[in-house]
Amino acid sequence: MRLQNLQAIRGIAALMVVLVHAVSIYGSGNLGAPAFIRSYLWMVGPAGVDVFFVISGFIISTVALGAANHASGTNASIACGFIVKRAARIYPAYWVALLFAFAAWPAVLASDIGWGQKPLWRLALLMERDNYLIIAAWTLVYEMYFYAVVAVLLLLSPPRLLTSLTVWGAASMIVAAMIAFAAPQWQGEIPLSPMIGEFLLGIFVGHLFRKGLGRYPIAGIAVGLIWFFVACEINVAYFNYTNPWFRLIGFGVGAAVVVYGVLVVERDHQWTFSAPWQRLGDASYSIYIWHQPIYAAAFAAVVYFGLDQVAPIWAFIAPFVLIVLCVGFLSFHLIERPAQSFINNALLPISTKVGFARVAVPAFALAAMLAIPAPKTFIEMPKPVERADAGVAKIINGDAHIFEATRVDIPKDATVIRFTVNSSEPGKLYAGYHIEGTLKQKWAEFQAGSGTAELEVQQPVDGSHIWLQIETPRPKNFTILGVQAFR
Repeated sequence: MRLQNLQAIRGIAALMVVLVHAVSIYGSGNLGAPAFIRSYLWMVGPAGVDVFFVISGFIISTVALGAANHASGTNASIACGFIVKRAARIYPAYWVALLFAFAAWPAVLASDIGWGQKPLWRLALLMERDNYLIIAAWTLVYEMYFYAVVAVLLLLSPPRLLTSLTVWGAASMIVAAMIAFAAPQWQGEIPLSPMIGEFLLGIFVGHLFRKGLGRYPIAGIAVGLIWFFVACEINVAYFNYTNPWFRLIGFGVGAAVVVYGVLVVERDHQWTFSAPWQRLGDASYSIYIWHQPIYAAAFAAVVYFGLDQVAPIWAFIAPFVLIVLCVGFLSFHLIERPAQSFINNALLPISTKVGFARVAVPAFALAAMLAIPAPKTFIEMPKPVERADAGVAKIINGDAHIFEATRVDIPKDATVIRFTVNSSEPGKLYAGYHIEGTLKQKWAEFQAGSGTAELEVQQPVDGSHIWLQIETPRPKNFTILGVQAFR
């Protein structure tokens, strides 16, 4: 059964992310977009990811339950068939986009060249969240973890899948809550993240929908939208997308109510989004996975050919978005859909073979689990100190108001420095330090409001200190509220 409104919501979620990244292309200075446009897009756009996770929970649970209830064969073959279909959906378009980004790097940069460069094979298998070639692929690592959980539960007992998912979900949320209090530095790790709860919300929506429940869907959509946009306002003021619990409660719950409402109005009242929105949803995955490499390439081309000297840089925002949409639709029709058909036809018959299935399911689950890094170990961080001979730093009660450069002492074994900042506008934090007399430089971007910026540091650092400054154009107001170090 094709749910047309669900496709349309996927398209809208993809467009939210695409638009916000159009004004945050690496090295573009936000494409000169007016501040009020950047602020609004950053208020709403990144929450498209949360909408994706809710929709994924709905779709995957519905598909997996359908396979569990109607498919014939062994548990292993059912689980393997599920894996083959998910892999056919995710990998082909992603691999082509990844190869494009890899071939163009470093001439075309989607992120700071100093960002940790991971092995290509680990990026290809979605075993790294910090993807320097396609930054948005971090969400796919969450998806693969969810797929692995579903596959393992199918392998154990397909008829009890819904019960198993409920138990897993409850256990995940209990552990995440405990981690939030006992070891908050771990709550960014995938199995412990509250954002797993957004998949659970999608599973719950699917359960209600299959039961035929659904009164007052229009009112539900209205309440869900109000909840969602109020959460956007609160998030910008206090969290800036750094609190996963708030993302779950604010964006996840709001998205779940809206998704349920649009599903019910389609089922019970035959109201659907228009065809263009549905087509946008069809190509949403390709659009999402291609948009950052295409933005980076388009911006590099504009600079290379000197077009930024011909027209104001903000004039390229609409053409860049249009190019991304065109590439996304081409990818969907020429890569994603044909590859899905080919892989399903070639591998689904093999997946019924018990020996293949028994190997494939654990291998897939293991690959997904290997994407889970060891949590960073927190190190007590000394406060920044003022250097009299620097003459350009101002320290007030331990808070650094950076004008030109500020020295920060760091532990000798620290490899990641996390700054909690508050800024009136988006910007970039620069760190310079020396290793055996050789200058090393790193950059970390931050958004308007309260949030964090992380810098990876090589060791041993000469003198165990780094120098910070704000890249121009500088925000009117910027404060470092806290500094943490991790090994």
